[in-house]
Amino acid sequence: MDTLITTLRDYFLPFGFLGILLFTICVLLVMVVWSYFSDFFKHRNAIALETHKAKLAKELPPKEKIEVQLEVKADLVLKHTDRNEVWLVINIINTGEITAYVKKIAAILEIDTHKIVGTDVGFTPDVSELTPKNQTTIEIKPHGAEHTRNLVIHRSYRFLIHENNGVKYGKGYVELTTGEKFEFEFSLLSEQTWDSVTQPDFIGEFSGKVPHKCSRCGFIFLMLNPALIAVEGKKAYVTCPNRQCNHVDAL
Repeated sequence: MDTLITTLRDYFLPFGFLGILLFTICVLLVMVVWSYFSDFFKHRNAIALETHKAKLAKELPPKEKIEVQLEVKADLVLKHTDRNEVWLVINIINTGEITAYVKKIAAILEIDTHKIVGTDVGFTPDVSELTPKNQTTIEIKPHGAEHTRNLVIHRSYRFLIHENNGVKYGKGYVELTTGEKFEFEFSLLSEQTWDSVTQPDFIGEFSGKVPHKCSRCGFIFLMLNPALIAVEGKKAYVTCPNRQCNHVDAL
């Protein structure tokens, strides 16, 4: 382009002012035409490059999505401390290659299960789940890192049952912040084991009072001996002192 401009200058300069004017006009025309064709070829090359990239993307195999991989084990355990307690021990192991963020741990209950005041567990009636109090997001690193959560249970909850090879198990799940769920199962305790936990340490009668177990929530409390409060020809009744229950039992 520099050579072309030099040639035009040498051609038009002998014509004086008119030559200079004609030279300027020619230079402007050359620059406009040059810019037009330059932009045209740049645009065409850009389209060709994008087409080539799209073709390569179709030919390359898709990238594999790396997913969270958890191994969840749970068990109901009878713990002997200063008093008998049942713990639902939930162990979560991250066997994958990326960090897992757990937002919820829950055991599934039957719909008509109730909550006991003072326990280490909460109860959501609409979904019927047993969950730890004040759940926060749990970060579990990859490559074998683990987290164990213990739910202390003070009564015989009626867990949702499912059978595996003829054996009955309770069910629960671990939910990630992404919404993905990992289910787990756990063995159930016998009624005799639950009785050893829920029965009070006292036996017999204390100043005319005897232990009574609420038929609704299972709470055990002292009440007057029915023989002392019964009225002839009428039934005696007692109200559960558990404020979340207040069920009335006929004696």
